[in-house]
Amino acid sequence: MEKPDKHFEDFWLTFKLNIKNFYDEEKLDHIEISNIDSESDVLNKLQSEKKYDEIEKRITKYITNFTKVIIGNSNLYHASLFKTNLNRWSKISSIQLDDDFLVIFECFFALMSSEKKNEDTVKSIEYIRSLIKKNSIDEDEWKNLTDIGISTHKTSILDVLTSVFDVVEYINIKHSLKLNSGTKGIKILKAIGNKNLKNQMSDLPKQDDIIHTISHQQVLFS
Repeated sequence: MEKPDKHFEDFWLTFKLNIKNFYDEEKLDHIEISNIDSESDVLNKLQSEKKYDEIEKRITKYITNFTKVIIGNSNLYHASLFKTNLNRWSKISSIQLDDDFLVIFECFFALMSSEKKNEDTVKSIEYIRSLIKKNSIDEDEWKNLTDIGISTHKTSILDVLTSVFDVVEYINIKHSLKLNSGTKGIKILKAIGNKNLKNQMSDLPKQDDIIHTISHQQVLFS
């Protein structure tokens, strides 16, 4: 008969191995490896006591706490592994991963996975990494992340931010738009692009002005 927490156990064994490899490869403080071994001991004790709900809560908390470490130190490979683990956990756990820094990770991952990283992208990644020093994210920082999503054309950033911040309201005010609540990132970028193009066109000389200028020049040089 399958154990009630078999999926949790399988997840933890893989996740623990990924974390240990991450600390070894990045040459980080091995105290954390001791911590994860200690956490395994706690989970094993809870398993023996059949406290499966508590196991689920502790693993969720560990994932959430580990998010800052990944943002601050990881390369694309380890960030990809962490994202895979997030997806795996969301499929087997009834507890929603809803911490602000998990949203920050999704923004971080979107930029890290860019095929071409220009100077703006690199600066944006460093800005996101600076946020892990904080205990919470304020409204101005959500606005900054929204601006990063727009400037880097990352629709996934705009979409994930809607879970914690009213992206559409902010964009409507800043860019003088009238987008409906819940508008997806791809439509947001298109609307901003059309608005900018319209503004550029309005700055061009009108046809009557061009004709008048040409006529004036003809008079001067006739």
